[in-house]
Amino acid sequence: MIKVKNVIKNYGNFRALKGVSFEAQKNTITALLGPNGAGKTTTLRILSGYLFPDDGDIEYFGKNYKNSDFKNLIGYVPENNPIYEDLEVSEYLNWISKIYGVDSSNVKTVIDKCSLKDVIGKKIGSLSKGYKQRVSLAKAIIHNPPILLLDEPTSGLDPNQANQTKELIKDLKGEKTVIISTHILSEAESICDNILIINKGEIQASGKIDEIIKQYSRNSYTLKIEGKIEIDFSGLKEIKEIAKTYYENEVQYIIEFNNEKDMRKEILEYLISKKISLLEFYKNRITLEEIFTKITKEN
Repeated sequence: MIKVKNVIKNYGNFRALKGVSFEAQKNTITALLGPNGAGKTTTLRILSGYLFPDDGDIEYFGKNYKNSDFKNLIGYVPENNPIYEDLEVSEYLNWISKIYGVDSSNVKTVIDKCSLKDVIGKKIGSLSKGYKQRVSLAKAIIHNPPILLLDEPTSGLDPNQANQTKELIKDLKGEKTVIISTHILSEAESICDNILIINKGEIQASGKIDEIIKQYSRNSYTLKIEGKIEIDFSGLKEIKEIAKTYYENEVQYIIEFNNEKDMRKEILEYLISKKISLLEFYKNRITLEEIFTKITKEN
């Protein structure tokens, strides 16, 4: 488990992180979401040991960041990760294995895991961006760290390369605690167990995706009716707000309730009692994108 407690980081007079706190559980994938400049990269750099916080504490599996040798616990792939492009893939990974002091068999393991067999004899500079990203991932896991930190791991990849990278990350979840930074919300939804939304150096929301969506959801429903019929909804209880929009041959009602009860049955029975037929009717569901926009605009 990773525990981050009230971490502060300043760049001169600019406070990039303003008391960031969160936890990442063992064998899960956590997404750090935020707009550009929100503090995602700074957070990962501090977690990796590349930067040190000005205040706050970090624990890896119960040991304090400041008092333990943690770097062998971590594999880190920064955005636009620099790698030696004039080396062949096998040369590069063998060199990295020697730096970490691990057995050469680890090289074969990561080559298999990252699907690099077809390019082991090629120079890294000749590879596609997708393959270069796999080499970077192989480098990060060659010493079998329990923690993997990935900064924008699919940035600049085409859809096929991005999907391959996401599948590789998902495969690693069973053996590692993974934190990825991204501003691609669909990526977070497809591979992550938990999300952290950071904006202006502060964590604004955290938890499982379903929990966050539930937290920001409203109990509201959309109805579309043919013609311009005025409906009296006073027979329905606990209505908070009704919004009405007229179109050429129909009218749309959005009804929001104060309670959390599913009101679809009551609405339908009420409309039937009024002999009103529907063109369209559904419960409104907020998306992660809408939540992200709301949080980052409000803060």
